[in-house]
Amino acid sequence: MSASQSDTKLVVAPESGLSEAQVRALQTRLQATLKDLSREDHDLRQQLASDEVATEHAVVDGAEGALSVEANLEVITQIQHERQEMGAILAALDRISAGEYGLCTDCGAPIGQARLNVVPEASHCIDCQEVAERHPGH
Repeated sequence: MSASQSDTKLVVAPESGLSEAQVRALQTRLQATLKDLSREDHDLRQQLASDEVATEHAVVDGAEGALSVEANLEVITQIQHERQEMGAILAALDRISAGEYGLCTDCGAPIGQARLNVVPEASHCIDCQEVAERHPGH
């Protein structure tokens, strides 16, 4: 975090029940996680590219070829998962900037510090999260 970020006054939604210090600590965690995920994403993409180059230059048949394809699919799945996580973190950082962090994006209720300590990128209160998990796409 730059010095200007640490000196910047955060706009904290009073309804969230969070203090400026709590939001700033969660913001720092989110930024660190985003940096780690970006590094992992880069490394996985390099691994995938080098595996694809190696496969292109070798004749791979049978079980060995199947294992290579399966390994590449696992890397692709990891990249997709990390991309989703990065998107959720960026959205949380946007909510911090907008002064909307800590409030459910569906109902507007406070998410709660305990939940945010475990899942700092959470965008839903427990009730709305349960509904979203029971009825995906609604």
